[in-house]
Amino acid sequence: MSAPQSQVAQTKVENDRSLVVFSHLSTRHTTSPPSPDDKAPTPPLPSAYGIPSSALEEGGGLVNSDGRVWYMVSAPLETDVSAVKEIVVATESKDQGWSSFSENHGTYDVTSSWFDLTLLRDGKEVPNTRLDVQHNVHAGKEFKLHTNTIPSTHPFVKEMQKGDCITLWARALYPRWENHVQRASIAISYDVLAEDSKDEE
Repeated sequence: MSAPQSQVAQTKVENDRSLVVFSHLSTRHTTSPPSPDDKAPTPPLPSAYGIPSSALEEGGGLVNSDGRVWYMVSAPLETDVSAVKEIVVATESKDQGWSSFSENHGTYDVTSSWFDLTLLRDGKEVPNTRLDVQHNVHAGKEFKLHTNTIPSTHPFVKEMQKGDCITLWARALYPRWENHVQRASIAISYDVLAEDSKDEE
């Protein structure tokens, strides 16, 4: 299982609005619940991946006992949350491509691989910020792109503080369920004028 790779955040400004691309990954990655016979420890992630070493605690690193994979972590939020307009999360993924529940094939029903978002503050996950953002198509054969927009009015955004990072988790809950990730991105847009007026106060 290859480790994810972080890229430097990119920024562009259009029409007095700033869109900050926190992270974009194009590395194929697969997660599934580990086998009970798999005793191999998860190797630590190099600091080059952008994940604080203080956050690599037992059960909370790249892979833990629930089959959760920390697929992506953003750069720290550099603006006051009052200027945030929305967060856009794009994922291109599929599950294992089969299941015994043929009546659910091609739907989002009874699917056990998905993505979560959490906030990371001072190297630790902020309690009660885990957000189920997207499930895979049940027994999907092809990678499917999903884009989800989280508005500024959402509790997840309201909980954010300057300096927080956003973490994207690829999840697979039960044995034989998998989450194959082709690529993903997290972007935040904020009101440049609101941020400028905040700085002038």
